Amino acid sequence: MLTQGDYWPILKDIRYWLGRARTYAANAKEKEMITKYIESFSSGSVDAHKEGTRLWIHNKQPSVETYIGFVETYRDPAGVRAEFEGFVFITDRELSEVFGNLVKNAKTFLSRLPWPSEFERETFIEPDFTAQDVLCYASSCIFDGINMPNYDDIRQKDGFKNMAMGRVYAALYADAPTPFLSPIDSKLHAEFFTRAHDVQVGIHELLGHGSGKLLVRKDDGSTNFPSELRNPLTNSFIESVYETEETYDSLFTGFGSSMEECRAECVGLYLSLDDDVLKIFGYEGEVAENIKYANWLELCYNATALCLKAYSPKLKQWKHGHNQAKFAILQVLLEAGQGLVRLEEKVSEDDGISDLRLTLDRAKIQTIGKKAIGDFLLKIQIYKSTADVQSAQRIYRKYTAVSDDGVYPWLKWREITLTKQQPQRLCIQPNTFLSDDGTDVKIVTYESSFEGLVQSWIERYDDDPTEDPTLYDQLDTCWRKDREHFF
Repeated sequence: MLTQGDYWPILKDIRYWLGRARTYAANAKEKEMITKYIESFSSGSVDAHKEGTRLWIHNKQPSVETYIGFVETYRDPAGVRAEFEGFVFITDRELSEVFGNLVKNAKTFLSRLPWPSEFERETFIEPDFTAQDVLCYASSCIFDGINMPNYDDIRQKDGFKNMAMGRVYAALYADAPTPFLSPIDSKLHAEFFTRAHDVQVGIHELLGHGSGKLLVRKDDGSTNFPSELRNPLTNSFIESVYETEETYDSLFTGFGSSMEECRAECVGLYLSLDDDVLKIFGYEGEVAENIKYANWLELCYNATALCLKAYSPKLKQWKHGHNQAKFAILQVLLEAGQGLVRLEEKVSEDDGISDLRLTLDRAKIQTIGKKAIGDFLLKIQIYKSTADVQSAQRIYRKYTAVSDDGVYPWLKWREITLTKQQPQRLCIQPNTFLSDDGTDVKIVTYESSFEGLVQSWIERYDDDPTEDPTLYDQLDTCWRKDREHFF
């Protein structure tokens, strides 16, 4: 049952501060964008938010990048209800120039992906692709790269924005130990993973989420593809398509957002092996070869050491779409065999405790690895293009199954990985304050501790005791109303 008005007291405050922010908008487009957000948060109108989003897309290269609304659906088991978030970023002009060159060459690189041109968009709408430093990210998860909006109809017609926040990843994983890797791989990973990550995120966001075409049949029977087009997986004529008003999200509920992340991640792995792509980032020769290896090693390591914690054996389901996606790719690479990826359980000679050892054969990435990812990528792209939900669900379930049987007893190995988990690092966000005379802005940072987290929150949301109800009263009321739904 749908209800309205659950969070109206908090949204009322958000509307007030958006109104204040509108005064300082850089241009008329930003002012109208904020006006549409206020309208949406007043009435619940999705159309108003979509209009604000269109204005946001066409506001190119702002110095301050910001977006707000109900955005990501990862935490909803049905993949429908979106979580509220908002962010404020400062554009890194130097790295943004590199991403801009990737955008200029996007058509060339898209043509190198492993599906026929009929399954790629006729017109690639060049997006705004920038590198960003995070000033504020109000969300349950701070992403290191985003491709927005999630309204697929807007993405197809108006385009999208890509933003990479590389310093988020570096801050979270710099100096982090890498169990399960050999000392040589650990050293190489530490040296190259941040640069490899910039390459992967750049390709993932621009050419991953920005690629592929949805085949659509309109009410009058016309289609956006030729009638003689054949499915490259079956060589038969196209059977299933999107009908009017159908979208990827409306059909691929539950697993669709995770599979889309998997598709984009595969594009990143596939094109990170392209020398022309790496040249855009300034990498050639031995450095480029090390970045290729580090990128693939990072995916395999992440899927082994970090992703399984997001799987619930009790519920038999994944709790995080990105982790599920990376685990699927590792399964694909393991299935490719021929010694490309090896994952073995070993017993430590020192303490007799079970351990894992992950190895990746550098010499087989360009051949066996690229073919395995290319074949898998072709399948999930065609399933997405043709609205073939059943086939997509079947293959995705296969590669994301976590069992205790066979050569890879993942449930047992999950327990091993959990013993190696490091305490989760805290992302403590700074605050900005105006000077007493209002002519300058100062930024205040806090120590990376629970005390720093609390202090950052207190100083950001400095409650006014004269308000009735106060901000914290409103939060408490909303929490009490919904707590029966928490688990």
